[in-house]
Amino acid sequence: MSKPYSRTILSSIFDILGALVLIGAGITIFGGFVSEGERYLVGAGIAGVVIAIFYFGVAQVIDFLGRTAHNTERLCTLLDPRRPADSATLATRKASAEGGTPEAASEKTIPLQPYEDPFEKWQREPRQKQAPPENPPKT
Repeated sequence: MSKPYSRTILSSIFDILGALVLIGAGITIFGGFVSEGERYLVGAGIAGVVIAIFYFGVAQVIDFLGRTAHNTERLCTLLDPRRPADSATLATRKASAEGGTPEAASEKTIPLQPYEDPFEKWQREPRQKQAPPENPPKT
C-alpha cells in the first residue's frame, strides 16, 4: 500500500513567506495612506503584493512537482515488471496499491506477462554472419 501524498516542506515554507510578505505589504500600503508625506510606501506595498504572488506561485509549482513525483512512484510500483507474473493481476495490484482488497477490485482482470528486455533477448540470439556480396564493386 502506498502512503498518501503529503505536502512538501519547501512548498509550505514558500506559502508562509508569501503570507508574511502579503501581510507586510498590506501594512505598508495602509501606512502609506495614513501618513501624509510618505506616499512612496503605497508603491512599496504594491511591490510587496507582487512578490507575495510570486512566492505563492513558487509554492504551487513545488507542490505540483511533489504530486507528480508521488503519483509516478505509485504508478511505477503498480506496474512493476519485476514482480512475478503469476502472483497477481493488474486489478489486485491496483487494489493493493490503493489499500483495498482484491475482491473489491473490478471483475475484469488483465494478466500481466513477465517483462523481457529486448536488448537481453538480442544478446542471447545467435548472430548470423553476413555473406560478402557476390560481385564486389570494382574501383
